[in-house]
Amino acid sequence: MSRWWPDAVVLTLGEGADALADVERRLDAAGLPARARVRVAVDSGLLRWAIVPWHPSLLRPSAREALARHVFRSVHGDVAQGWAVCCAAPRYGAGLLAGAMDAGLLSGLRERLAARQLRLAGVAPAFTVAFDRVCPSMVAPLFWFVLHEPRWTTLLLMERREPRLIKRMPTVPDLGRCLDREWLALGMDGARCPVHVHAAADAVPLDAGEWAMETV
Repeated sequence: MSRWWPDAVVLTLGEGADALADVERRLDAAGLPARARVRVAVDSGLLRWAIVPWHPSLLRPSAREALARHVFRSVHGDVAQGWAVCCAAPRYGAGLLAGAMDAGLLSGLRERLAARQLRLAGVAPAFTVAFDRVCPSMVAPLFWFVLHEPRWTTLLLMERREPRLIKRMPTVPDLGRCLDREWLALGMDGARCPVHVHAAADAVPLDAGEWAMETV
């Protein structure tokens, strides 16, 4: 969703009331020189997701954000007005993913970097960073991509390069049951599709049941 710079220091913005204080501690410990570039991966617990249906105006950046904001407000109400929204790059004729996080948190992050004369090279959800790394190798017309973290698991069903469903849920070991539930809710009656899982090192083991799971 954001440009991901390969030559910048990487930090994770995690959950919790002291998330920004934790960033400050890590920046101080790193001892970065002035104007060093920092890229930030946003923890899944700080994000909300939506799929923005295709509309020709999605080709314009300002319209993409406006449509995404409308989708978030329609689901979450007025609280979404205080969210910063980012959208995936559009593909003609296809809906796209949009993510949202608290705008005040993003502003606080920028202020703390500026106070140390550091440059923010990019902000992106940890989910999309993981997905972008493995997406080129996924050739099946229908597949699940799963980001499995200690506290949260995010499911994305892609169909012909278009997002069909995205859902964040508290992490449970029974992944297969979760996928079965979502599969039935979508009315899918075909054979189970591949499941690609990117798991954090400290996440609990997953049981994919009858789904063919590959760790990526």
